[in-house]
Parts: sequence; structure tokens; C-alpha cells
Amino acid sequence: MKYKTLFLFDIDNTLMKTPKIHDEALNIVFKKVYGVDANIDMIEHSGKCDIRIIKEVLEKVGISADEIEQKMEEAIEVATSYFIKNFKKKDVILLPGSLELVKKLFNNNVLLGIVSGNLRGIGERKLELAGLSKYFKVKAFGSESYFKSELVKLALERAKEIGFVGDKNSTFLIGDTPYDAMAAKENGIKFIGVLTGRYREDRFREFKPFLLVKSLKDIKLEKLLK
Repeated sequence: MKYKTLFLFDIDNTLMKTPKIHDEALNIVFKKVYGVDANIDMIEHSGKCDIRIIKEVLEKVGISADEIEQKMEEAIEVATSYFIKNFKKKDVILLPGSLELVKKLFNNNVLLGIVSGNLRGIGERKLELAGLSKYFKVKAFGSESYFKSELVKLALERAKEIGFVGDKNSTFLIGDTPYDAMAAKENGIKFIGVLTGRYREDRFREFKPFLLVKSLKDIKLEKLLK
């Protein structure tokens, strides 16, 4: 099947609220894997890839780059295992309009993808319990790169492999942070900002978003799918 339009979605605070268990999963890594007392609130972390968050926190408390890299695979396993064990269906809080938008796009033969800073196992678990997995054929996660712009690039490559024949003018990235906006800009695709995270309108203006909405239910597909 050929697809002319591609929509890429962030997960946390875009499709659903970020569960506290996700923060806990990353925080146990510092003590259990690296033996240090630290937590992700030591840095500005919203919108960053999980492995970048882990790396920046560890750098802040003096762990060497070599040790960080050597133990990163174990860190990913520990965080993912903790999350999968403790995250339940009751913890899923979908944001207004998210399921409806995804379904509408899917039913209009739009190719859907995920570009998330979540570790793969964590992101996949969220999508599974939220009932969203079946809609997304393209995925790039925050265990594959330190930077979201690289994840967008991966997602674009994977989309072409499964039938995306559109161009950057028919490619959209929906997210709630400046890191999403930056990733879209660096890859030359259209950014739709949604104000359901911690960032307000003024933080997105420098990236000249294609569209800025208060929630996903405010997106009018008729204007996008011409």
C-alpha cells in the first residue's frame, strides 16, 4: 500500500499524560546500575530522549563517559523491566482528542508513526495498554539515539520502506515540547505543537510551527488532508 501523508506523534503529554512510574523507572537506574544518589529532576528533562536524560544526570554527578556508556544497556534493561512490571492499564490517561484523531487519520489511509524519547520497551508498553499500538506502523524510540532529530530521520527512513511516497510537505510531527519542534525543523517537516505539556505558546514561536493548538481535539483534519 502507498501512503501520501505521514503523521508522526510524540507520546508523553501529547497522546497521553506521562505516568509517574516512568520517572521512577529512570530514577532507580542511578542507584541500582551506577551506585549514585541522583534523580531526573536534577536536569531539565521534559522532551529529551531517555538515554540522554540518564547520561546528563550521570554527568552532573561526576560519572565518566566510559562508565555511562558501558552500563547503558543494563540501565535500559533495568528501567524497562521496572516500568513493564509496575505500569498498569489504570495508569493510562489519554489526552483529549488523541484517540479520536489517531482513528480518523488511520481511517483516511494516513501513515502513522511514533517518534518518542521513551525507551522502546516503555513506549511500546504505553501504546499497548492505551489501545494505540495497532494504529502505528512506524516507530522510533529514545533508546536508539540521544537526539529527537535523529529519531525523526529514522522514522522517515522506515516510513519510505513501507510505502510512504509523499514528501516533507506532507509529513507532520505532533509534539508538546521545543525538542519536538526543533526535530521537525531540522528535518524540514511540518510541526504541530500541542499545549498539553509544560511549555506555553511563546516557547514554540521561534520554530514557526505550522499549527499550534491547545489540545488534539482542536486539529481540523479537513484543512490538513486536502
